[in-house]
Amino acid sequence: MEVFADLSQYSTIFAVVGAILLVLGFLLKGNAKKDTVVSVFSMILITVGAIGLLFAAAQWISQSFSDWGFFSDRMM
Repeated sequence: MEVFADLSQYSTIFAVVGAILLVLGFLLKGNAKKDTVVSVFSMILITVGAIGLLFAAAQWISQSFSDWGFFSDRMM
């Protein structure tokens, strides 16, 4: 679990790279005219991009719950 704690500081980078890869994958998929190599490559880009975005979103949600616990304790 220490690996995820170290990677959480790079969640913004994961989100930006994931979004770029996702868009590139969709653009390649739209331009692939029944070409198998381009189709497989675009699917790999879409998958890696979606995983990057999901990792960043999970880190942001986790951080939000952690911050909410800190603020709610201070309100009491």
